[in-house]
Amino acid sequence: MKVGALIVTAAGFLTFACSTPPASRPSSPVVTAAPTPTSPAASAAATASPTARAGFVTHESPVLGYRITMPDPYRRLRSVVNSGSAETLGSETYTRRTELEERELCLRSQGELPPREWETDVVILTYRNVDNVSAAQFANTPRVPGGQAFSANRTMEPVSIDGRDAIRLVWEPTQGGETAGYVISANGRMYVMMPPVASLPSQLPRGWLDEIATSFRAITPQPAPAATASPAPTPRCGV
Repeated sequence: MKVGALIVTAAGFLTFACSTPPASRPSSPVVTAAPTPTSPAASAAATASPTARAGFVTHESPVLGYRITMPDPYRRLRSVVNSGSAETLGSETYTRRTELEERELCLRSQGELPPREWETDVVILTYRNVDNVSAAQFANTPRVPGGQAFSANRTMEPVSIDGRDAIRLVWEPTQGGETAGYVISANGRMYVMMPPVASLPSQLPRGWLDEIATSFRAITPQPAPAATASPAPTPRCGV
């Protein structure tokens, strides 16, 4: 099946050690607040453990306040906590690539647009629900003036995840009609789950993100660590 378009969906909120952040495409929701790296204390608190379900691993994020179960070999690739931000609390990225595969991809793709390999990554963006709105209202409202909402080029389907108000974002039928992401309300926060990029039509198994999203569970958030001096910049691709 021919790939018709590669759409950046969440990259505007992330930081990348291997290369400078790519410019967001017009169809992408963009967040301009610059995230700061997570402190060592916050990183140490995030955990991953096998579950009773064979072939799956549960990842827990105490500061951002959620637990999610993913097929093995998904692992946490990066974590960001914005302790001083009014709304953009943080983000975490999960990938199926090993550390070696991630480094090789980084070396191959420096200076280019987001690679197709990011299609299988899962990003969970965490916002404070400062306006106390519903998941639908949040998804339908741009996060920055002049930006696009998460619902842009997508339809919204009300769903319940972990018994909580949530929205399933679906690509419009002309763009594949597959799941584009989720917005979940919990803990006085909004959790936005989606891949960093999406190829349309998708090359991934239908429903792959739905299975992950339905495992989302909110947990009582722990306090964010106090802001510390910025660490030394991470070398490009770890070298």
